[in-house]
Amino acid sequence: MDLFAVDPQTCNRDGLCAAVRPIAIIDWEQGTVPAPVAGAEDHCIRCGHCVAICPTGSLSHREMTVE
Repeated sequence: MDLFAVDPQTCNRDGLCAAVRPIAIIDWEQGTVPAPVAGAEDHCIRCGHCVAICPTGSLSHREMTVE
């Protein structure tokens, strides 16, 4: 798995995960599925905000679970 993955079947494409990141590692545009930017793994601080904010549990981070 990459640093994180988004399930396109359940993602509501609202961009909340991109909005709460303290470092700009999530690329998102209106109506699209969020994706990691190049070099995201090197800059991610593993804070878990992107996982915690997702209302559908669609974002999976390699180093942390939704729980």
